Amino acid sequence: PSAMANTWDAGAGTTNWGTSNNWNPNVVPTTTDSVIVNDGVLAQQPKIDSGDAFSANQTGISAGSLTIAGSLTSPVSVSGTGSLVIQTGGGVTGNVTNNSGGTVSNSGSITGNVDNSGTLASTGTITGYLQLTNSSVLQIGAPFGTGMFVAGEVGLGGTLALDFAGVIFSTDPMSFDLISGASFSNGFSAFDLAGLASDQSFSSQTVAREGR
Repeated sequence: PSAMANTWDAGAGTTNWGTSNNWNPNVVPTTTDSVIVNDGVLAQQPKIDSGDAFSANQTGISAGSLTIAGSLTSPVSVSGTGSLVIQTGGGVTGNVTNNSGGTVSNSGSITGNVDNSGTLASTGTITGYLQLTNSSVLQIGAPFGTGMFVAGEVGLGGTLALDFAGVIFSTDPMSFDLISGASFSNGFSAFDLAGLASDQSFSSQTVAREGR
């Protein structure tokens, strides 16, 4: 079959990715198709349920959100006000590009590389490399502070914004690995902190470590 662009319109009134009437045209995307999620006003945003597996040639999220509790095989690009949510047990197989303004929350797995210049929260796993650019925002795992686990290389750069909102500081001081990766290149020039109380501080002496 010829490739097509499938745009989420929630025409069936559900969140189910696998329902054809939720797409325009009314066809569930296949491996050769491009997926477009671009309407944040819709009450029903797409979700791949636990146990379901789908694939696409490319998935773009520029507004609204895509939630994955099952599995998606596709490169994913997040931009604008778009959001990608990978729940525990869910996974994306493919590279993920999170552009400035976009949000990626990963409690499951990303089997691929992640290029991040938006907001990234990951308590799951990333099996490829992680590249953080100047406008990256890392949301620290709540409630007790958890870092990110990356199997590949981590590229650091520019000013890193850290969001500690919702984190309960269970010890004083409290320490954890912000990023755990196989290897690191470059470094951060500065930190921009949010979510810390007036009587709290952050030490940037060690922000990452090699090895899992």
